Amino acid sequence: MTLFPGRFINFVKVIPGYFLSRVTRHVFNWGYPLAVSIEPTNRCNLHCPECPSGQTELTRPAGNMSPEQFHSLINQLASYISYLTLYFQGEPYMNKHFPEFIKYARSKKIYVSSSTNGHFLTPESAAETVRSGLNRLVISLDGTDPETYPSYRKGGSFEKVTEGISTLVR
Repeated sequence: MTLFPGRFINFVKVIPGYFLSRVTRHVFNWGYPLAVSIEPTNRCNLHCPECPSGQTELTRPAGNMSPEQFHSLINQLASYISYLTLYFQGEPYMNKHFPEFIKYARSKKIYVSSSTNGHFLTPESAAETVRSGLNRLVISLDGTDPETYPSYRKGGSFEKVTEGISTLVR
């Protein structure tokens, strides 16, 4: 995390407003968010029972964010935010521009975190992920063996995810 002057000033505005709001029970919204979450896609390759995306229950159309949209958002936010969560209800690797998004946010000295179901961690995408400068990657491996895994990750493969993790580590 890098505190440029604009980020530092924003931090100085947000923190006292937060504590004053807690004490007075009235909202004091000073400054801009310190962290944001951006969804690169709301599409997913799995059909997990707990996920609105996987169950096709989203009320918004499925799609991918474009590089132009992402750059515009980051350009507006880079002076204020220090932390970017780059996922929500979709599988971020399903957006072909995902590594580019990471690189762009990192070029603005923003800490970038993401999460994946691990099915797209090929040797090429793993290498591209490392080169992108991603700070943190959560890989969802729900289950301790191939028998328990599919009860939550419908349509997924325990072996494919564990192979992808090994590839990324290498």
